[in-house]
Amino acid sequence: MCADQTYSQWKQDAFVALGAGAAAAVIMGLGAFIVGRVSGSEARQLLEAILPTSRFLCSAVMTATATILALMLTMLGMSFNADVKIRPVFYQRIKQIAFYDMIALVVAACFLVVHCIPIVKSDDVDFQWYTVVYYCVLVVAAVLGGGIVTIISMLYAAIRDIIHALALDDDHALTDSNDAQAGPSDT
Repeated sequence: MCADQTYSQWKQDAFVALGAGAAAAVIMGLGAFIVGRVSGSEARQLLEAILPTSRFLCSAVMTATATILALMLTMLGMSFNADVKIRPVFYQRIKQIAFYDMIALVVAACFLVVHCIPIVKSDDVDFQWYTVVYYCVLVVAAVLGGGIVTIISMLYAAIRDIIHALALDDDHALTDSNDAQAGPSDT
């Protein structure tokens, strides 16, 4: 297989992963429409109810993304130490996954810090703000959920390809059969 086919497969995998993440975010976002339009004191009560779950989601996303970054280092080490030369498109894919992973980690951390603002404990806050904050929390939670689904889908495709390249296929699109002993630093 040539490099163009490898790049085409990478684009297709990224498109599928983005579609899965978008579908997950939409499904999670539908919860807001099931509850219906809320405002005022009802938004405050719903906000008080979802804040603990939202905090847990932020912590879970931060833990997952940090773990994914660490495990990606293992995958990179495995590909560096392989007996075959891995094409640069694989490393570009890993770089892209790491970038999206870092974005999800930063968004989750910032969202968790925002949870420290005691908005539901304040009596001076206008009831309209509760509605805005409630919907913002729902949107960010849905985006975080969809983002983690996208990252895991992209990571699955990369792992699938590296397993095929290193263990299952003698002539995989990610390997360069011209130079079986060269590592990535030799390019």
